[in-house]
Amino acid sequence: MNHHASRTRVLLAFAALYTIWGSTYLAIQVAGQSVPPLLMAGTRFLVAGSLLLAYCRVSGTLRPGDLNRRTWGAAATVAVGLMLIGNGGVALAVQRIPTGISAVIVALTPMWLVLFDWNQRRDRRPSNAVFIGIAFGIAGIATLKLAGNGTTDRLDLLGVAINIVATFGWAFGSIWGRTAPRPASPVTACALQMMAGGVILLAVSPFFEAWGSVDVTRLPAEFWWSWGYLIVFGSLCGFTAYIWLLQHVSAAKVGTYAYVNPIIALAIGVMLNGEQFTPTQAAACALILAGVIVITLFRSQSGAPQPTARAIAPDPVDGSANAAAPPALASSTEAAEPVRRASATS
Repeated sequence: MNHHASRTRVLLAFAALYTIWGSTYLAIQVAGQSVPPLLMAGTRFLVAGSLLLAYCRVSGTLRPGDLNRRTWGAAATVAVGLMLIGNGGVALAVQRIPTGISAVIVALTPMWLVLFDWNQRRDRRPSNAVFIGIAFGIAGIATLKLAGNGTTDRLDLLGVAINIVATFGWAFGSIWGRTAPRPASPVTACALQMMAGGVILLAVSPFFEAWGSVDVTRLPAEFWWSWGYLIVFGSLCGFTAYIWLLQHVSAAKVGTYAYVNPIIALAIGVMLNGEQFTPTQAAACALILAGVIVITLFRSQSGAPQPTARAIAPDPVDGSANAAAPPALASSTEAAEPVRRASATS
């Protein structure tokens, strides 16, 4: 850890990271109740990305040659996974399932990352402990299926399925982005991803959502507070805290947000949103989070490459590719999750 970074500043940064990215799931749900979810997510990322790119320009982070066809094309491809499928999926899912459950499902992302990485690099076989973690995650998904078939703790299975597909999107965006052309600065790269993701979401939204019912002059205050919170805190403040922490503490410590954020989201959902948390759902969440902890603790021992501040990746969910995730996973989820995922999920 950098000796110039005081313990208090580190603790405050972790508190911001945990609280902000854990709370974005509820903000996504509230904002998506007044404006179609994909439209809401698209405008959010377009505004947040534009503000972040403006900051890069003013601060000198934006370099000549950063904005070219290759970097924009790569940002758009990553954004399809992170913003469109990942964050867009969560925005749709939280309209059907509790926000806390959504956050826990987003925590599955490292499981897909391990499997996708192994498929690409056969010489990097995950350890037996990682496979045990994956088994826990699958058992958690199966338990959620049981919750969906119940009567007292019934979950919308379509919402669960959409949320799981969103985690595939984050995993795809994170894996593909490892070798994608990008600017030297992770902040600039995330700004491009957010902007590209916003445009893609806005282009796709009319095919699935009706914009005609949206009257900007009549949107409730709850929408503006939630939408603004996602931009300022989820996409900008949360991402800033994430990047700062990667520069001052180990990636493994920063990666603890992967299993702390779902707990925060569950608590916020129950206390502020009146969400039910039944024994079956609790068992499913415990299995999934146990799997995430096992995977993140033992993945570093299996030869898998670990992320650094130089790596690129939300919100769940913070908003950009976690630059990372979830969320809501933005969100995005592994102790070594790429910076790219951090900006998207939240």
